[in-house]
Amino acid sequence: MKTELEKMLSGEYYYTCDQEIDKNRHSYSSLKNTTQKETKTFPFTLGMGVGTEILQPFYAEFGFIKIGKNCFINTNSTFIDGGTIEIGDNVLLAPHVRLISATHPDDPRVRRMALCKKITIEDNVWIGTGATILPGVRVGKNSIVGAGSVVTKDVPEGVVVVGVPAKEIRKVQYDEKLYEEYKKIIGE
Repeated sequence: MKTELEKMLSGEYYYTCDQEIDKNRHSYSSLKNTTQKETKTFPFTLGMGVGTEILQPFYAEFGFIKIGKNCFINTNSTFIDGGTIEIGDNVLLAPHVRLISATHPDDPRVRRMALCKKITIEDNVWIGTGATILPGVRVGKNSIVGAGSVVTKDVPEGVVVVGVPAKEIRKVQYDEKLYEEYKKIIGE
C-alpha cells in the first residue's frame, strides 16, 4: 500500500493531514537570496541553476521544485509544489506570483484530500505581479502571463495571456532595435 506522500508524488488523491506529509512541509520558507555559481541540489528535488536568484520572502511547501539557470523570482512568491514545479531557464517571476500544484475535491466530506499535478514553466517566460498558475498547467516558452491573471489551462509558446481566467490576447512582439541595444549592454 502506498504512503500518502507516495500518492501525492504519483498524482493520486492523498490525505493532507498525514504525519509524513506534515513532516516534509515548510522546508524552504527561509531560503536566502541565492545566486548560484554552480547548480545546487537541495533536499528533495529542489535544484537551482547557475545565476538564479530568489528574493525573500519565498515560500515553498515541500521543495519538489527544479529551477533553471538565470531565473529571477521576486518577493512573496508562493509555490505549493506537491505535484512538482519545473521552471526553465531565463524565467522572470514578478512579486506575489503563486504556482499552485494542488487542488481539492468538490465533495465537502473529503476536502482534506488533495490531488497534485505538475506545473511546467518553459524557458524565457515572464509571469506578472500577482498571477496564479493552477495545477497541471504548462506555460510555453517565450510567453507572458499578465499581472493578476489566473491561468487554468496550458499557454502556447510565444503568446501573451491575461485575465481571469487567462486568455490569449496576442503574440509576443519582437523589437530588433531594442535587442541590438541590449546586446551592446551585455557585451555580445
